[in-house]
Amino acid sequence: MIEVPENFKKNIINRYNKKGIKWLDNLDNVVNKYINKFELKNIKVIENLSMNLVIFANSKRYGDIVLKIGAPGKTTIGEIKIMKQYQTKNMVKCYYSNLKDRVLILERVLPGYSLDNVKEQKDRIKIFCDIFNNYSIPDNNENKFPTYEAKLKEILKYVDNNKNKYNDIINIIEEMKNLYKEIHKLKLKKYILHNDLNHKNILKSENSWKVIDPHGIIGEKLIETAQFIRGEIEINNSDIKEIDKIVSLLSAELGENKKLILKFLYIIIVEKIIWFIKVKYSKALITHNIDIANKVLKLIKENE
Repeated sequence: MIEVPENFKKNIINRYNKKGIKWLDNLDNVVNKYINKFELKNIKVIENLSMNLVIFANSKRYGDIVLKIGAPGKTTIGEIKIMKQYQTKNMVKCYYSNLKDRVLILERVLPGYSLDNVKEQKDRIKIFCDIFNNYSIPDNNENKFPTYEAKLKEILKYVDNNKNKYNDIINIIEEMKNLYKEIHKLKLKKYILHNDLNHKNILKSENSWKVIDPHGIIGEKLIETAQFIRGEIEINNSDIKEIDKIVSLLSAELGENKKLILKFLYIIIVEKIIWFIKVKYSKALITHNIDIANKVLKLIKENE
């Protein structure tokens, strides 16, 4: 039997209710199945679990590995599908996957520290841009991944059905809708996205950097920049000049339109605010992100 932190169990139950309880009850069975299947030794549950069970171990067949058992949500399905079907330059190796058990056996990257441990901002931006340029998987219209557009429609439908929760931010939600309509009219090329390309999901691996935890969703490529920028804002500060500096540096390094990057950033920030309100995160966190959204919107208008 493995020891799973109580706060992890609470997070799973709060998010997935009965499905979460059922998943937790079956966890030992799934773990033991793959311990035996791959002859795993030196098993260690990682600290700071979020919504998936992640275990470091040593496999007789593959050496140092990560055993990941996905929680009962849609994101897990996308990750397993993308890891099974694609292998880009910067993606961690997937040795084995099982959709039914929501299991992945992945290479363990070492030393494995994340991008936010890199001291200089210019270096973090350069590393991110290299990954951005090499990670892309063009959508060939045959891939059965969900689309970001459909995800956004689902989010906005939830807002419409729960208007009382969102009265205070209805204006920024309307701005988000309008900005995505503008982007949609551009008919930009679609890609299969990671969709959570933040600092914690970019890990140092010997002489390179590897990406973990892809979501697998189809959308415009510049969506990928938003989570990185959010991370840079938190590392530095949320001053409007700092936000402008980060986006300007990223735009120059990528050779991409600054205003378009800002628009995607605004959309993703508002999406996060909607989520924070839905799951009852702290008012301080919600207010902080509303403040950032307003500053990003001001920068968008200044770049008209």
